[in-house]
Amino acid sequence: MIKMKLAAIVGTAALAAALASAGPACAAAAASVRPLTLSAACPFSSAQNSLVEGDSGADVEQAQCELNHAFAFGSPNNYGNGGYYGLSEDGSFGAETLAATKAFQKCAGSSVDGEIGPDTWSELNYWMSKNVYC
Repeated sequence: MIKMKLAAIVGTAALAAALASAGPACAAAAASVRPLTLSAACPFSSAQNSLVEGDSGADVEQAQCELNHAFAFGSPNNYGNGGYYGLSEDGSFGAETLAATKAFQKCAGSSVDGEIGPDTWSELNYWMSKNVYC
């Protein structure tokens, strides 16, 4: 999990290079660093740019899809009327996406600021990969 969070923050290539240069003990870890890949469930964007209310585009659709996944099975109180009775994956970071982001950040034990930056992306990626739900 630490490797995944570091990869989301510094990038997979930088993490692999840093681990490889740290000596033989880290060589195996460097070999296991993989780039973030799109899941079949959320195939919109792998860029994972920082997002705030008012943003739009494929990165927002990706975040909305991952937020829907985080709440899909674990909460009857999803936000909006879209997929899984959650967010509409429309690529528009509005009030519902902001509310879902804050609720997810609180659920994940992260800093609650409503922005989807490296920490929130890392948590969303982790939750997607482990099928963990709020």
